[in-house]
Amino acid sequence: MKQKNKSIMDLKNKNILVLGYGSSGQAVCKYLSEKSAKIWVYDDMVETDPYPKVTEYFSFSGLDLCICSPGFSKSHKIFEKINKSFVPCIGELEFASLNFCGKLIAITGTNGKSTVTSLLGAILQNAKLHCKVCGNIGLAFTQILSTSKKNTIAVVEASSFQLDSTFTFKPDIAVLLDITPDHLDEHKSFQMYIEAKQKIFKNQSINDYLITSQGSLKYCNNVKSKVVIYPCNNGAYDKNEYIYWKKRKIMCVHDVPLLGNGNLQNVLACVTVAKLLKIKNKIIANSIKNFKPLPHRLQPIGIKRGVLFINDSKSTTPESTDFAVKAVGGSPILLLGGKDKNLDYSIIFENKNVKDIIAFGESSQKISQTAKEFGKDIMLVDNLTCAVVLAMAISNEGDVILLSPACSSFDQFQNFEKRGEKFIDIYENL
Repeated sequence: MKQKNKSIMDLKNKNILVLGYGSSGQAVCKYLSEKSAKIWVYDDMVETDPYPKVTEYFSFSGLDLCICSPGFSKSHKIFEKINKSFVPCIGELEFASLNFCGKLIAITGTNGKSTVTSLLGAILQNAKLHCKVCGNIGLAFTQILSTSKKNTIAVVEASSFQLDSTFTFKPDIAVLLDITPDHLDEHKSFQMYIEAKQKIFKNQSINDYLITSQGSLKYCNNVKSKVVIYPCNNGAYDKNEYIYWKKRKIMCVHDVPLLGNGNLQNVLACVTVAKLLKIKNKIIANSIKNFKPLPHRLQPIGIKRGVLFINDSKSTTPESTDFAVKAVGGSPILLLGGKDKNLDYSIIFENKNVKDIIAFGESSQKISQTAKEFGKDIMLVDNLTCAVVLAMAISNEGDVILLSPACSSFDQFQNFEKRGEKFIDIYENL
């Protein structure tokens, strides 16, 4: 990647309203303060000290910019006033990219984003590149701005919500993983969800790269950048239990510490980016071998009375749950349920390799209705604790109890991490 000359926003004495005061909003406020901007914050849930908090009656006259945090709902009533005021409004991802002076690698897709972002970051760090992992994975992109240099490579996980509020976002390397229906409660249609994802490459030029899976190639329309597909015989692929780059052996598939074919595809995406950055095969192989799987993603947590418990709380779509069942193998006892995202659960019941299904939470009745359409009976309980206790009661030695909910956690938990931690706590107290 060639170094580009890039101008950074002049923020001194600019009047800026920040929407949302979560971790991203706080990072934006801190950076704006460092740049001597005048800051106001709108958040009807929390206090915004030390920055002045405003209400929807705030006068937008004189404002130069609004910056929206990723978790701030685009359906909020305040956007009516913003639209009428003609004040430009951008998301935190867009804002950070406009103020970042280094090289940008952005990763999106429905499943596997965090794994690819983390693994790619590990490969780059082991190659002694000045790399920072951020974005939807936890650390806000804006948080790395003050310590970044021209040789910094930002590896950014980009969600559909973050991409949806971008206009000029232009990564040097964009990675598009497989896309399946998700967040249809917010995006309203699968087509709108796809269009948000496509923004990752919309502004790229011939000097940039788009890395895409075979499955997502059909969504790559009007691309101006160089397209590299995986798996591909002229790139990264697996054959006869080995991973290759252009016919050169990288490593044995059995040395990949991640479960399932879907994760093997994620590894191929990382290999593709690493080779574009001219990283040596040995560094890539060692980084992958030593990579520790992220919590709540097909995470084995232990064995009780001969029964293996696996925490896959991060699975929040039916497709990711189907992937988890196939990755685990055998016939697991499946625990699923949570807040429905207007998704179709059919794929779960098309898989015949499930011993029993226990549904809990807000979506349990909808899941049960889908089960009936497939002529299957499932067990319904109120919450995760009841689900685990029942699963243990009906299990036999050698079984697997798999938490892979196919739904978001927001009916009973703050986030998927809290749900996974609760599952671990229940296991430990059985």
